[in-house]
Amino acid sequence: MHVCEDLASGASSFLEQATRELTGAGVPQTLMFSRLPETADDIEARFDPRVRLIELPPQRGGVWARYRRLREALRHELAQHRYVAVHMHSSKAGLLGRLALAGQPRPPLFYSPHGLSFQDRRFVLPSLASTALERL
Repeated sequence: MHVCEDLASGASSFLEQATRELTGAGVPQTLMFSRLPETADDIEARFDPRVRLIELPPQRGGVWARYRRLREALRHELAQHRYVAVHMHSSKAGLLGRLALAGQPRPPLFYSPHGLSFQDRRFVLPSLASTALERL
């Protein structure tokens, strides 16, 4: 299972290619994601039809509201289906997903930060906070 905060960033390009390659190799996959206004209208058409897409409810509220929605969706999905691994993509999904599954029976977790937005020094405080959380 792949988990991505949204498909409006660089992670989308990576996931399109990665899921295509894995699907071609016979690996069943699920992609859990959020949609932003910048998300392409044809996002479903960009993925092989054999990739199961789970769209999370719209991102309303603050980070804790998004965390609760992701936690509920992840726990429900893992209770219903057997996965070999869960791969978190992007810093937000990586942090929130790992917190959501902490202490839960689950398959191995993997994390890829992709664009490394937490290293963007134009936004000093968020960058420092993200870097500290990532190291933790």
